[in-house]
Amino acid sequence: MTDFNFSEEQILLRDSVRKFVEREYSFEVRRRYDAEGGYNQKVWTLMAEQGWLGAGIPELLGGFGGGPIESAIVLHELGRGLVLEPYLAVCVLAAHALQTALAPAATTERLAALVRGESLVVLAHREAGQAGQPERVRTSAVATGHCYRISGVKLQILGGVHAQRLLVSARTNGVEAEPSGITLFEVPADTPGLTRKNYRLIDGTPVADLTFDNVLVDASARVGSEGTGIFAISSALDHGTVGLCAQAVGAMERALEITTEYLRTRRQFGVAIGSFQALQHQLADMLIELEQSRSMLYRALAHLDDSQGRRHLAVAAAKAQICKSARYIASKGVQLHGGIGITDECTIGHYFKSLYVAEKLFGNAAVHLQTLSRALIPTAPQEVV
Repeated sequence: MTDFNFSEEQILLRDSVRKFVEREYSFEVRRRYDAEGGYNQKVWTLMAEQGWLGAGIPELLGGFGGGPIESAIVLHELGRGLVLEPYLAVCVLAAHALQTALAPAATTERLAALVRGESLVVLAHREAGQAGQPERVRTSAVATGHCYRISGVKLQILGGVHAQRLLVSARTNGVEAEPSGITLFEVPADTPGLTRKNYRLIDGTPVADLTFDNVLVDASARVGSEGTGIFAISSALDHGTVGLCAQAVGAMERALEITTEYLRTRRQFGVAIGSFQALQHQLADMLIELEQSRSMLYRALAHLDDSQGRRHLAVAAAKAQICKSARYIASKGVQLHGGIGITDECTIGHYFKSLYVAEKLFGNAAVHLQTLSRALIPTAPQEVV
């Protein structure tokens, strides 16, 4: 059974990231980085120098020597500060996909550059119509001699705007929705035939749509064995979803703190509005939602090393709960601030946007509840309506 009483090292990690965010990533500084594109090389370099980019990577592979809990601690603190850097995309999704798909000897060099902050690698897997079914891959990779030609479209790729290299999933054989036949390729972002459409989500997160038009890559670009990529992808997505949950719990925690402080200082009828019992009840409900989410996050972390089926169900349960709690806490936070809560100058509105995005990424509550229902009722519908 996993012990979630943090060790001294984990507490030091949490405290150091929190102090860094408070010092280097204030609300005003974040707004400046947001206006500049949502990624700052100085911040990323500082995070690398502290060793945080390798927090969840084994020491044997050049990392901090931790695992998913250490990654979750970092993401929780980044979520508290609404940090826009692509930590989840690079240090969890891509790093875990590489660790799962390759032998340690083939992974060390790639991960070492990632940990040093020298290489931005992201997982490019999401396509239209997947809705919790990662095996639905239409992008194709056709073998031609010692090369492959990749064609297809990837959507809303986290970190895709600034990525230097892309871990691209493509079907080398089989038909759409068949788990076997999916292969991962590492493709430089400046490869001819690859185009990026860059844009921002409502919370400022940079993402990109990627179009592959007969992109020619050498056979050496293949990551792992041909046709077995779904195992690395599924595992990376589960770890990424848990990482997103940790980030959301951090944002919910800070949103509750901000709202509580506002109710203590905002005065009406000669008293602080936090003294009104009706508003105290709403704060209590927000705290309940936060702690339920934290418990489900810890449960999911405890199951990440289980079999794929058990792991996936624990992750789905956590994300379903956090979708519900994120919406409740974000909405209540804005409501309790009143009209000022939706202004750009008010911090709570930015937490609302961040939590709204967290609710949608990696599947909303309906997608994950359907995953749970299929496990309980095998004849349940296979697609979200």
